[in-house]
Order: sequence, then structure tokens, then C-alpha cells
Amino acid sequence: MRTPHDAIEVVFLRRWAKRIDRRTKRTTGVEAMIGQAAEVVQACRPAGMVQLRGELWEARCDDGADEGDAVRVESLDGLTLVVVR
Repeated sequence: MRTPHDAIEVVFLRRWAKRIDRRTKRTTGVEAMIGQAAEVVQACRPAGMVQLRGELWEARCDDGADEGDAVRVESLDGLTLVVVR
């Protein structure tokens, strides 16, 4: 059997969850990829391919990067990731 105390707990938990939700910054799409680490799977000199979160992406690395190198996503140019070592 439910008591008034149970109702108070439910209200408290809902308010707490809303407060936490407001503090959490959500990043999706391009914003979520910027700054992420990727691995070069086809040499980027300057164009190549990288793997990011299990997906293959066309990439451009102006400084050049070899297969197996770790790179960081700087920006997105159309559907091509711009990466740096």
C-alpha cells in the first residue's frame, strides 16, 4: 500500500532528475565529433580515410598522417573530416 511518504519521494526524484538534466550539456552531430580521436586506416596525404567510433570517414590531414596514426578531428568540410596529428 502506498503512503504519502512514497508520493513525496516521487516528487523529489522527479525534481532532482530535471535539475541534473539541465546541467548536462548535450552534444550531437558535428559538435560531438570535434576534438574526438580517430585512427588513420588509409594514409592521409592529404586525403585518406579514418575510423571514428567504428565508422569510416573520408579525411583530410594537411600535415599528412600514415596508416595507424592517431589523429584528432578539427572540423568538418562537407562530409570530409579535417584532422590533425
